[in-house]
Amino acid sequence: MVEEEPQNSISIIDSLIITYQKEISYELGEAYFGKGYAHFEISQYEESILAYQNSLKVFKQIKDSCYQKRVYYNLGASLNMIGDHLGASKYYLKSIEIDNCKDFEYSKAADHYNLAILFADIGLTEDAIKQYQLAIATDSIGDNITFRQLSKMGLAIEYFYLDENFNANNIYKNVLKQSVNDTLEHFTIFFMVMPIWLPCMQPKTI
Repeated sequence: MVEEEPQNSISIIDSLIITYQKEISYELGEAYFGKGYAHFEISQYEESILAYQNSLKVFKQIKDSCYQKRVYYNLGASLNMIGDHLGASKYYLKSIEIDNCKDFEYSKAADHYNLAILFADIGLTEDAIKQYQLAIATDSIGDNITFRQLSKMGLAIEYFYLDENFNANNIYKNVLKQSVNDTLEHFTIFFMVMPIWLPCMQPKTI
C-alpha cells in the first residue's frame, strides 16, 4: 500500500481515504492502515494510533477477523511506543486470540514475542518468560531459525534476572550452536564472554 517514502505517501493516502469514504470497503480499511503505517515510520505515533483505530472500525464492519488481527498487532506496536503498555498488551492479546488466518501464520509467534518484550520492559520477568516460551513454541515457520534465536536470547536474559544463570547459559550455547546469522552470533558471544555484565545490572522493578 505504501511504496513511497512514508512522509510523502501520507497526502496520497489521505486523498484515497476521501475517495473511498463513501462506502465501507476493503480499500478504505487498507487506506487507513497504510496511513497508520506511514505515521508510525516517521514516529508520529498518536496519528498512527488514530489511523489504525479507523482501519479497525472498517474491518469490524466488514467482519473480517484476519484483517482485524493485522490491525490489532500494529495498534499494539504504536501504543507500546508511546508507553501505553496496558493498551499495547490488550491489542497483542486480541491478536493472539485470532488464530485461523493462514496468511498471517507467523504472527501468533510475533504477538507472543512482542508481548514478551513489553512485559520485560515493565519488569514482569516471569510473564515475559512465559511469552518468550510461547513465541518459540508457536513459531510456525519451520526455517525461521533467526526468529527463534531472538526469542531464546530474550528468554535467557530474563533467566539472568531470576539468577538462573545455568539455564541462561545453556540457552545461549543452544543459540550459538544453531546460529546462521552473524549479528545474532556476535551478540550471543558477547553475552557469554561477559558473565559479570548482566548479574551486575540492577534488578528490574515495575
